[in-house]
Amino acid sequence: MASLRQSILRLQNTLLWVCEDERIYAAVRIGFALVAFANLVLLWPDRLVFLSNRGLVDQGVTIAHHPWIYLSVFQWIENPAGITSVLIFSGFCMLLLALGILPRAAALVVFLWHLSFVARAPLVVTGWDQVLQAFSFLVLISPMGRAWSLVSSWRPAVVAMVPRYGLTLMRLQVAVIYLQTVLLKLGSPYWRNGEFMTYYLLSHNSRRPGNWVLPYEGQLGLVTFVALLAECAIPFLLFAGRTRFWGFLLGFLLHGGISLVSRNLEMFFATMLMTYLAFLRDGDVEKIGQWFRSKPAPE
Repeated sequence: MASLRQSILRLQNTLLWVCEDERIYAAVRIGFALVAFANLVLLWPDRLVFLSNRGLVDQGVTIAHHPWIYLSVFQWIENPAGITSVLIFSGFCMLLLALGILPRAAALVVFLWHLSFVARAPLVVTGWDQVLQAFSFLVLISPMGRAWSLVSSWRPAVVAMVPRYGLTLMRLQVAVIYLQTVLLKLGSPYWRNGEFMTYYLLSHNSRRPGNWVLPYEGQLGLVTFVALLAECAIPFLLFAGRTRFWGFLLGFLLHGGISLVSRNLEMFFATMLMTYLAFLRDGDVEKIGQWFRSKPAPE
């Protein structure tokens, strides 16, 4: 019994309290903030359609059909000027977060923005909105540090080592996203029989829908199964130190390919690549910096 307890404590220490380079957290913070800002910019033209009672759904209907406790600042801010102000302030805090200025306070505002938007506009919430919401919470509770922030420019350039609990939670979140997706797809007969990609490219979701795909039905069946296997393999490749590069590459090819053949999924591509930053390890940032420093300067 004592040995089991010691094993659990060692595992807990390994997953949560072993320290890693704080610049990994900084990379996630900057990448997350920039992707969240880009997503907010895309939402800006339709902010009143999505978030006001004159838009798609009256807030009373949203509250009545909300499955959990309704938490949204738009419960109290309903007028167009107030909604616009919320988006402007949230975007400003995303930029502060990217710059590392008051990062904890900025991260709190960014988390509240994602919580509020997802609750208020469920009809237009996308998969990447939910990923950004999850990461907004994980960034909020993670060590912030001073690496790669505007305030560090007048502080000693010392690389600090901080607990890895936030990175562990981010990595587990990415694994859950992929494995849950695979399980959901296995419940669909179109994925199981290999017909999904054919139907997808015939639909309005395709960048070039049309009957041109029909002669390639056999090849698209293979693509369907390859995509499913890739989604299953990516989290395992990312977790293993020796195969992380192949996980990065496979994820880039998978989501890049999805973005190329689909309408308006570029944000999903950017969001998922942002999550891979959590899988950087000690020394990776230094190696990347050395590679850039070794590049000859343009004449």
